[in-house]
Amino acid sequence: MRSIASFLAFAMTALLVTALVMPAALAEEDKAGEKRLVGRIMSIDEDNSVIMIQVNNAPRTVVYNSKTKFTVMNNPGSLDELREGERVICLGEFDEKLRLVATRIDGRRN
Repeated sequence: MRSIASFLAFAMTALLVTALVMPAALAEEDKAGEKRLVGRIMSIDEDNSVIMIQVNNAPRTVVYNSKTKFTVMNNPGSLDELREGERVICLGEFDEKLRLVATRIDGRRN
């Protein structure tokens, strides 16, 4: 009985560590020190300023605000030009909820 309890405690600790470390591992860091997520748009919620993207089969939340710069193929663009299924590169910093608060979102048209 004691070994089962020890195993369960170890398994729960491993799952918790994985859940906390994995989001940061999925993000890359660009030259300016910002975090970078690359994925496909799953949904755009303009009412809550949230874009859900799929990164390596995992859904990720990207939050945008008035400071977020939108581009398409590195040219000036807007949120209205982004479409579900489109590949995007998002740069920014993670908040306390592990959402990427984007400073730039670039639509890649493929």
